[in-house]
Amino acid sequence: MSFIVGAVTLPRFPEKIQFRKAAEVKTYMYPGALPLIISFGGKADVLIVEGKLQEAGQTKAQIVTSYVAPLEALVNTAVTVQCAGRSYHNTEFVFVDFTYDERPAWVRTFYFRLEFWKGSEHMEL
Repeated sequence: MSFIVGAVTLPRFPEKIQFRKAAEVKTYMYPGALPLIISFGGKADVLIVEGKLQEAGQTKAQIVTSYVAPLEALVNTAVTVQCAGRSYHNTEFVFVDFTYDERPAWVRTFYFRLEFWKGSEHMEL
């Protein structure tokens, strides 16, 4: 099974995938009962992916060239996320955040967090 962001196939399957669909709501007190809830429609769908960029036999420099730099280039663009069997498979998102860090105990590994948002329409400025 693979996880693909645009043209970048992650070297390992993510350790955590979180997908959120939510509504924009306003609540009003309703004396003596539960509150009145008014829904104004959906908020942006949010997909958060966390894991390790690590591949057998690759140095940190090779991982940067193969994965970190291409993912950095995709931030603030519309990308298609592919992960077969998931509700978001082949869905276009705006890649809004890419965070990665190094941990001393992991010599050839970057921990990463990717965040994607999906709306009705996407506009890149």
